[in-house]
Amino acid sequence: MWLLQISTAIVLVVAVTVHLASFTSFVGPGRTEGLEFPVVRSRVVNPLYTVMYILFLGAGFYHGIYGVRTIISELLPNRSLRRFLVAILVVAGLAFFGWGTYTVLVALTL
Repeated sequence: MWLLQISTAIVLVVAVTVHLASFTSFVGPGRTEGLEFPVVRSRVVNPLYTVMYILFLGAGFYHGIYGVRTIISELLPNRSLRRFLVAILVVAGLAFFGWGTYTVLVALTL
């Protein structure tokens, strides 16, 4: 699991870099083209961005859930309470991942 934590960190660094270079008004095309809906939509409909954002979501949720699970494991001595909280964390993470994926896929149809 630790190796996957490190792997997701690398994916997050790459995905954040692509996102900042592609969409922001600081360094990417947003600086010259603006961040109006038609401009952003022209980039969002690219299937490569769809795949990248779904990987971004998955890596972010795994990385975050694993980190919070580690904190819970270190702070709570009660094993059954730890398992309960981790189960809630995983269910919430999967729900948010599903919601985020749905949002990314709906963006293709706009």
